[in-house]
Amino acid sequence: MSNAVNPDIPTAKWTMVQPWRGIFAVLVSVGLTIGIAANFKVDAWAGWFTAWSCALVPIQVIIGLVWCANYPPVQKFDQPWRGLALTLFQLLIGSITTLFLIKYVGGGSINPVLNTFIISSVVVTFFLVIALGCWPFQKLSTPARGFLPFLCVFVIMALLFRLFNFNDLVAIIPPLAAIAPAGPIPWDVAVSFFLVMFAFLFAFVPLGMWPLCKFPRLMKQPVLGVVLIILCLILAYVSWLVFVNGFGMKPLNVMLGFICFVAGMLTIFVPLQGWPGRSFTQPANGFINLILSGVVAVILYYFYQYFAVSHFGVETMKNFPMNIFILAEMMLGVTFPLYVTYSIFFDYWPLPPTPPPAEQ
Repeated sequence: MSNAVNPDIPTAKWTMVQPWRGIFAVLVSVGLTIGIAANFKVDAWAGWFTAWSCALVPIQVIIGLVWCANYPPVQKFDQPWRGLALTLFQLLIGSITTLFLIKYVGGGSINPVLNTFIISSVVVTFFLVIALGCWPFQKLSTPARGFLPFLCVFVIMALLFRLFNFNDLVAIIPPLAAIAPAGPIPWDVAVSFFLVMFAFLFAFVPLGMWPLCKFPRLMKQPVLGVVLIILCLILAYVSWLVFVNGFGMKPLNVMLGFICFVAGMLTIFVPLQGWPGRSFTQPANGFINLILSGVVAVILYYFYQYFAVSHFGVETMKNFPMNIFILAEMMLGVTFPLYVTYSIFFDYWPLPPTPPPAEQ
């Protein structure tokens, strides 16, 4: 809807250019994160809310990245109704997914096994969408191109989950024995390694897949996806050798550090739309944004740490690993989905619609 038709849309110059649009979206998203978290006690925040909010992410990724917020067909709707329709669709599918996983993975309850499965499923979703480009479904109809990868996420995760080992948690919570896999890899190591791989995958996005983009044969699916998975695996392993084996850090602490970095990258990539690096050519574009992502990651960490201590209490935030999951949920389970919801689904409403790239 044009400004001439709707006088309620702001017309100030800052509302149509980056970084101000992005900063506004970050303030809205972070503010909503704090507002939501302030209404929860720690057990609910790290329990059912984590399960539900993370279960919303796979379908959100499909809507935002695969369907480009154009399916379900909402193009004829004006904002904010278009954003509301997409958000309600996401909530519907995500909530159904949550109930399904509670029954068939969690054994009918919210527990650490279920939450670990759901968090890891988010990683699988991004690898299917970003690394593999939804191969081999990318040439199918719009609904199939999204729903089939979405279903594949949980099939693949069910297979990978057999590698996880929850014996230490079973010793503390014996009923988990009925649902917990007893694979060769401790659960904290497995989920942490997954998320480190995820961080490296996301680092290739601002880089425009550099240096792989220099080799046209590598940019075809499924070759690109396989190469990216292998590269992320190698980079995650090297990081593991440095931080866990070298510096003696706990796997979950390493995971939180990389989650913070992902949160920084998502801040630059989603609400800020690649500003300021997009003014440069690759690979300078990507490296500038990766450096800035590190700065944003530190700011987000200390901001959320301060809030978590003030809201959940000093003793709670000294309780390992609860303190890790509290912060991880804020950054990757709430702020990131809110970035997508506000910046992509609602297109920065009530600010003007995003202008074409050449006009920004």
